[in-house]
Amino acid sequence: MSRSVAKKSPGSRTSSRTLFIAVACGVLAAGGYGFKAWREVADAAAARERVLAEVATAVARQPIDTGELSRCTGDLQRLPEHGSDPWLLMAQASIELARDRAERAEALFGAVGGRPDAPAAQQRLVASILLRRQEGDLGERAASVLRQVIELSLAGYAEGREAGDLLRAWQAAVRLPDDAQAAVFAEQLAREQAETAAGRFVQFATQFDPQAGVAAVAAAVEGLRPEPVEAMAMRVMATLQLGDVPAATAACEAALSHAPGVFTVRWAAFVVFHACALGSAADSPERASWLQRRDAQCDWLLAQPGLSAKRREQCLQLREQR
Repeated sequence: MSRSVAKKSPGSRTSSRTLFIAVACGVLAAGGYGFKAWREVADAAAARERVLAEVATAVARQPIDTGELSRCTGDLQRLPEHGSDPWLLMAQASIELARDRAERAEALFGAVGGRPDAPAAQQRLVASILLRRQEGDLGERAASVLRQVIELSLAGYAEGREAGDLLRAWQAAVRLPDDAQAAVFAEQLAREQAETAAGRFVQFATQFDPQAGVAAVAAAVEGLRPEPVEAMAMRVMATLQLGDVPAATAACEAALSHAPGVFTVRWAAFVVFHACALGSAADSPERASWLQRRDAQCDWLLAQPGLSAKRREQCLQLREQR
């Protein structure tokens, strides 16, 4: 019995070729679209990293180039996720801090970088922002902010072992004031970070004697950016020790303008303004003006929690001199 073999018609073969070509074109199109999408993602990631690197360079530059900071801000704001990406927010906050706009930096990034699970770099920046905020005189909020600085700095140090974290923690403890905790941080710096700029500065600060001179203060802060406010106060006292009241006054005015919330700065201002008053003619308008400014510093010092009995007695004794 013969079997018949079915033959494909020319039309069927044409349909198959058409289908194959259509599928192949679809695959190629999908591949082309996928490659284009991949390139767009890669280009966006590269642009993001480039901008972040440029910001890091700009905020570390001394002196600060405000034009460069403005350009970096514009580049950041052109990135699609600049308002939500934690690292982009961090970059924007670092620019604000470099511009000495700590309040803006805190509003922008404080809640994000201050989380317990935030990376060390983000916690470190928030600690720096908060320490700068406290220098501007936060009044009753100062103590809680300083404790937060310590907490964030220690978390950063545990992860990154950067000496600057311990320096910041020491500064916050000194400003609280918490002498016992400050001594712990100073000892830890001496034990673990003695050869760093932060370690050398704290060792110098804990043994500071105004007779050491201005040059010694300058040497102690070498390698530290920004310069600790405590060094500004030490420079004032060292200059006054030399008997150069005009230079001490100029340094004092600069420190007081920059950090009115720091006890050592206020104390330096109190002592310098007292010297200016006594150096003016009795009953003169100049003497009255300096006495008024001195007494304002005295009032601030006496209002600080934790003021030692010795300091209080010194304040009151000097204030009696008219």
